[in-house]
Amino acid sequence: TRRSSDLLPAVKKLHLLNLFTVLRIVKKPVLGIGLGMQLLSEYSREGDVSCLGKFAGIVEKFDNTISKVPFTGNYKIRIERKSKLFNDIEETAEFNFRNSFYLPINDYTTAYANNEVSFSAAIEKENFYGVQFHPEESGKQGLALLRNFAEL
Repeated sequence: TRRSSDLLPAVKKLHLLNLFTVLRIVKKPVLGIGLGMQLLSEYSREGDVSCLGKFAGIVEKFDNTISKVPFTGNYKIRIERKSKLFNDIEETAEFNFRNSFYLPINDYTTAYANNEVSFSAAIEKENFYGVQFHPEESGKQGLALLRNFAEL
């Protein structure tokens, strides 16, 4: 499990490498995985830092009095709207999560999961895609999602 302070160094590194500006204007498909999805939001309570702003919303910390923190393991997601990322992926597929922070459901949510609170499991806007789960650790459905992304 990653430390809860990993977002701030990631944002600093993006600025240092001048990628913060590049990622805001890139036209090729971009996929943020886990922390990468959170970096696409407007702001994060993790590190109290402004992010890339591609998706509306503030990344929040799960409340450990009602939710599992960190939220780890394989869980089903619910696909809310059509996304090319989920082509040929069964509705009952499970994906591997490992997070203590989450992006609330918003207008760009394509799939959600539940940890006593529903949250964005996948988001999509223009050429930007994000998944809170880890497809590389999610078996054949994760590989299918990565293949779908590569074919965009």
